Amino acid sequence: MPEVPFAGCVICSGAMGRERKSGGAATCKHNSCGREYARRRAAGQDSEQEDAPVPSMGCYKVKEVLGVSLDQISAMEDRDRRAGRKRGAHDICCQVRGGFGEDPDDDFLPDTRWVLLSELVQNIGREELTELDKFANALKKTLTEARKKLEEEEEDE
Repeated sequence: MPEVPFAGCVICSGAMGRERKSGGAATCKHNSCGREYARRRAAGQDSEQEDAPVPSMGCYKVKEVLGVSLDQISAMEDRDRRAGRKRGAHDICCQVRGGFGEDPDDDFLPDTRWVLLSELVQNIGREELTELDKFANALKKTLTEARKKLEEEEEDE
């Protein structure tokens, strides 16, 4: 199961694309966030105080949508994970292969990351989000074909 970025990470705010380290952790699973958090604690700095602002790497170009997560599991409380919760548009993340940078005028770094749908709508706009529609339209066919293939493999055993 793919990771959903922990937006509450006190170091990267989810920019590293990793899930929460553990239930009560202040950082995500990315090693650099853990090291920086430990360094700040050892230096007696407030864990949320930034030495220098970390550049926000927003998604400004979408080449392909690879997946969708309807809930940010890393942001859910224990009770919500057990019992479920009402879904909202702000919880939806898309796994995107695209261009990331500090702003739309930046030279984009190619990468694959989990990105909030709200960020995509804000940064890219409706007319350029056709890859999301392509993914959504192909999803049923992809899942049906995969299920049939798995059933055939099971029958062959």
